Amino acid sequence: MRFDLLTLLVLRLCVDLLVAAAFLAQSRRHPSVGGPGWWALAALLSALGSVGLGLRTEAPDWFSIGVANTALAAGVVFSWLGLRSYLGFRPPLRRSLAGLLALWAVNVLLFTVWDSVPARQSVFSLVSMGVGALTLLDIDRFDTQRRFRELRALRYLTWLEFVCLAAFGVAIWFMPAGTSPSRLSSLVPALLLIFMIDILLRMVIYTSLVTLRLQQDGDRTRQALQVREADSRTLIENLSAGVMVFRPDQTLSSINSAARRFLGWEEGG
Repeated sequence: MRFDLLTLLVLRLCVDLLVAAAFLAQSRRHPSVGGPGWWALAALLSALGSVGLGLRTEAPDWFSIGVANTALAAGVVFSWLGLRSYLGFRPPLRRSLAGLLALWAVNVLLFTVWDSVPARQSVFSLVSMGVGALTLLDIDRFDTQRRFRELRALRYLTWLEFVCLAAFGVAIWFMPAGTSPSRLSSLVPALLLIFMIDILLRMVIYTSLVTLRLQQDGDRTRQALQVREADSRTLIENLSAGVMVFRPDQTLSSINSAARRFLGWEEGG
C-alpha cells in the first residue's frame, strides 16, 4: 500500500494543530498541572517540521531539511519535557536547547557535506530513541510500583516506538545497493503515518494523565476539608462554653456538650 507524502503531511499538520489547541486550552484552564503547556509547544514544533517537509522542493535546504528535521525532533524532546514537568521533575531546558542546536548543525552538515537520506533519518531515529529511553527512566522513577495504568500505557507506547524506529533504521540502511532516492523516500510516508497515530495516542494518554491529576488534587482537597472539619468539631466539643450552630432556616445543625448540659439535654438527644 502506497501513501501520498503530501496528503499525510497535511493530515499530520492538522493533527498537530488540533493537539496544540487542546493542550493550550488545558494549560490555561488548569495552570497548576504541569505538562499541557509543554505538550502544546511540542505539537507546534511538530507542525513546523511538517510544514518544512511539505516545502522541501520549494524552500531552501536549510529550512526544508535542517530546520524541519530539527523541529520534528524538538517536538519529541518537548513532549518529554512536558512529562517531566507533569511528574514533578525539573525539565532540563537549557541542555535540551543546546542539544537541539547541535542537532541542527548535524542536519546542516548532512546535506552540505554528506547528502545522505539514511544518515539524516538515522539521526532522527537515534534522537527519538534516546528521548524514549529517558521517558522510560522517568516513568520507572516516578511509578516504581506501576500503580497508574496511564503511565503503563505510555510505557508500552514508548517500547512500540523503539521497535518501529529500529525497524525503520534497519530497512533504510540495508536496502540493496543502487536503490534510488525515491525508493528511500518511500519509507518516509509510512514513518509519518506511524508517528501521526502515535501523536493521537499520546494525546489520549496525556489527557488522561491531566484528568488523573485533577482527580488526585480533588481527593486531597476533600480529605483536607474533612480533617479541618473534624478538628473544628473536636475543638468546639471540648470548649467549656456552650456552642450551638444553626442553619440558615433556623434549624439546629450541631451543639456541643457544654450547651447540652446548660439546656439539660442528654448526650445524643
